[in-house]
Amino acid sequence: MSYGMKPYSIVEEGEKQPTVWSKRTQNLFDEYKKAGKSIGKNINLQYQIVKVTISAIYRVKDLNHNEWYFYNAAKTVNNNLDQPAEPFSYQGYGHHRVPIVTMKWNEAKGVREPDVTSYKHGYELKWDKEEVKKFLDSSYLPCELFYVGYTGDNANDPIATPYYQIHNKQDFLEGSFDDLMDMGRLGISYKEQASLYMVDAARQKEKENREAALGMGRKPNKVYT
Repeated sequence: MSYGMKPYSIVEEGEKQPTVWSKRTQNLFDEYKKAGKSIGKNINLQYQIVKVTISAIYRVKDLNHNEWYFYNAAKTVNNNLDQPAEPFSYQGYGHHRVPIVTMKWNEAKGVREPDVTSYKHGYELKWDKEEVKKFLDSSYLPCELFYVGYTGDNANDPIATPYYQIHNKQDFLEGSFDDLMDMGRLGISYKEQASLYMVDAARQKEKENREAALGMGRKPNKVYT
C-alpha cells in the first residue's frame, strides 16, 4: 500500500552523467526550494535525508460501513549542525474532494455543458490494521494524535463532528470502530494504558444510569408471607 510519502535520499547530480530524478523526488526538491533552501554546492545533498513525521491520523467510517484513514504529516531535513530543521512541508494525505458534474444549459451557446454543482468525499486509504501499524512505526517522531469519527456530508470536512481523540496507540489499532467511538464518547481513553477492556463495563454503567434516571431500574421481588 502506498501512503503518499516515504523518506528519500537526495543525491547530488554527477557532472558527467546527470541524474534523472523521479517526479516524486523532484517534487521534494521543489518544496525544499519554496522554503527558501538553496539546493546548491553550499549544501551537501548527499546526506540530506527527508524525514517524515506523522503528526495526526484519523480513522473514519462512511455510510456504506467502509473504514478509511487519512493523516497529516510534516517533512524536514537536518540543518548544518545535523539537527532537525523546521519542517518545510506540512500537508494532509488520504482525502480529496470529488466534483459532482451535471449538464447545464448554456443559453448564449445554445448547448448543454458540464458544470460542477457540488463535491463529495474521496477517501484514498482503506483501513488495514497491520498496514497502519507499519506506517505509524515509520514516522520519524512518534505520532501521538489519534482520532475516530464518521464521515460527514460536507466534503470540505473529511471527519464529521463529533469525533473523538483516542489517547492510546494500541487501542486505536486494536479496537473496533464502534468500541473506539464509545471509548471516546464515554471518556475512558487514557494515554498511559490500553483501556479497551473497560468499554463493556462503561456501556453497562451508562445503561443503568439511564434506566435509573427514567425510573426503569430493576425493582426487588415482592416477598409473600
